[in-house]
Amino acid sequence: MWHNAPDEVEQMIIAIKNQTKQPFAVNIPIQVTDYLEEMLTLVKKHAVPIVSLSAGNPAPYVPLLQEYGIKVLAVVSTVYHAKKAEYAGVDLIVAEGFEAAGINAPQEMTTFTLVPQIAAQVSTPLIAAGGVGDGKGFAAAMMLGASGVQLGTRLIATKEAPVHREYKQLLCQADGTDAITVGRSFGNMRRVLKTDYTQTLQLHERDGYHAMLISN
Repeated sequence: MWHNAPDEVEQMIIAIKNQTKQPFAVNIPIQVTDYLEEMLTLVKKHAVPIVSLSAGNPAPYVPLLQEYGIKVLAVVSTVYHAKKAEYAGVDLIVAEGFEAAGINAPQEMTTFTLVPQIAAQVSTPLIAAGGVGDGKGFAAAMMLGASGVQLGTRLIATKEAPVHREYKQLLCQADGTDAITVGRSFGNMRRVLKTDYTQTLQLHERDGYHAMLISN
């Protein structure tokens, strides 16, 4: 929800609360959203049961949210950040590997190398994220020390997801070679589906990066 304006997010929260009594979460990417304070106000106002903090240091926000009875998840990509999140008092740690779609960490650690390393260093319940899309992946994550898994792209491909059917079809048809990473040369990695547009973007990035090296 982070790219939506606060009023749009509020409408989503209200709609979810009207449709289920089950727990749900709102993600707040700390350094990416333009509406950090507004989002914090919203989740407290509507008693959102779970908040996922990503893309930044969760420590300043953990006590502010827990004061309202909100469970706090912290998304991490290294053992170092997992230990810092545990020290900050988060309720759950999400170990997100580089297989995850969307924004990726510069370390490029895979989910199933990251999970056992973090599991050996923290006692906070651990969630595996990135590249998990079926029961076999779930079982593998549990064997490596996770207490659960976080699914993203897999749920986009469901009938209920409000996403264009052609995009869903592309996801279902994709194999291991149908995703590419853009933004490496700028330190802002995004793992996306391979399309004519994203491949062109990747080529322009490479050309621009090479031109910059030559000019320097």
